[in-house]
Amino acid sequence: SDTSITCTTPVGISGIYSVLAVAGGLSATKSPGFAYIAPISASGVAPTSGSSAGGTNLTITGTGFVTGATVSVGGAACTGVTVVSATSITCTTPAGTVGARDVVITNADTGAATLTGAFTYSAAISTPTVTTVAPTSGSTAGGTALTITGTGFVAGATVSIGGADLLAGAFTYSAGVVAPTITSVTPTSGSTAGGTAITITGTGFVTGAGVQVGATLRACTSVTVVSATSITCITPSGTAGVGDLTVTNTDMGAGLLAGAFTYTTSADVAPVVVAVAPMTPEVAPVIKFTSAQVTCSLGKYSQTPASVVYTLVVGEDAVSTHFSNTMIPTWLVPWAGKTIDFGNATSVSATWDLQSAWKGKTVSCLTLAYANYATGSISSSAVVPS
Repeated sequence: SDTSITCTTPVGISGIYSVLAVAGGLSATKSPGFAYIAPISASGVAPTSGSSAGGTNLTITGTGFVTGATVSVGGAACTGVTVVSATSITCTTPAGTVGARDVVITNADTGAATLTGAFTYSAAISTPTVTTVAPTSGSTAGGTALTITGTGFVAGATVSIGGADLLAGAFTYSAGVVAPTITSVTPTSGSTAGGTAITITGTGFVTGAGVQVGATLRACTSVTVVSATSITCITPSGTAGVGDLTVTNTDMGAGLLAGAFTYTTSADVAPVVVAVAPMTPEVAPVIKFTSAQVTCSLGKYSQTPASVVYTLVVGEDAVSTHFSNTMIPTWLVPWAGKTIDFGNATSVSATWDLQSAWKGKTVSCLTLAYANYATGSISSSAVVPS
């Protein structure tokens, strides 16, 4: 008509061009009149698979992408579509059914591009959760053994520290801290009711260290750091099964021994039988009195004692007991909980204040020496001066 002309564009090069119309020897120009846009094409998708629950972040590469383009996977629209450039689009997959699905990119005015079967929906994958990390700190030199508890863990799972939100704030690197190591636990099992006396051996233990044990780590009681290589404690109650054991020093250095202790039901627990070798006493202790005190000095034994227990008996009553150090095991002396630590292993005597009621009575001093699971005891008696 005199107001409309239709035609088909020739092949062109991307860009904006003027349109020239000629009629009856006369011409008219519209500038800008028409833009050539490169045809849309798609070359790849990354990643090529994800959960059927949706939520996978996709990057699509190709050419001719324009602002406002849309993306669909398996016929359902992606969300969060961003045209990064003419060659790149990002978006988030919708939920879908398991299997390979087409990815379609559609421009508003230049058609669509299809990547056939480019994305595969896998069965829905549960997101793992982390509830505890044990121990919660370790040396900046690395090497700390960790146990992570939570849900949704599968074979091939990976763990990172300091570089991922999954463990945000759960672990502290301590500068200059040397983590203790745990080599063994004796015994390796005990009642679910707790109350098992255990000895932990390893390296790097410091005074004040704490101990936790069990599948759900719980604190031991009566923790005693005997030395840098030995700790004794009493197990808490726990659930039946294999559990880990951790030692955490006061400087937050920590060590873990996986599967170190097994909680069994009370009926399954067999009593621990400890073979105690003899330690021959050769000379009895010597009792000496002053006006205010009585002293018991250690006699001679066939071995050099690692520790000694001194017990003073007045008549038939045990007055009190002194340990020369805490190395002596509690299983050896049933009344160990009523004793007083009397110093270190070099102590060769114990002293008590005399009581007026003791005058004229017979007192006895019993020494129990201990070294390398060997024991020996001997006593002497004397009358308290009037």
